Amino acid sequence: MGPIFGEIKIHPLVQDAVREQFSNEEKSAVFEAAVHLLRNPAQFKELNLNDHEQELAQLFSHMLKLVVIYRAYTILGEFEPSSAMADVLIHMAWY
Repeated sequence: MGPIFGEIKIHPLVQDAVREQFSNEEKSAVFEAAVHLLRNPAQFKELNLNDHEQELAQLFSHMLKLVVIYRAYTILGEFEPSSAMADVLIHMAWY
């Protein structure tokens, strides 16, 4: 990623394996932490769609992964609806 964001790389299969070991409460806490990292309004104010297309694409890929996880766990009854997740979706819609 660019200079605006830090970077942590963990293979998706490792992420899935670790996530499955968590209790519902732990899954929810980790998910909310990830959502709060991605919904930081300063990130969106600093990015301009034309100048930072690559950074936005990487940010969106993370947001889309959160959407998939959120839908799966909400359907299973493991997550409650989240206003923070709704905020992420609203930010995605602007771009």
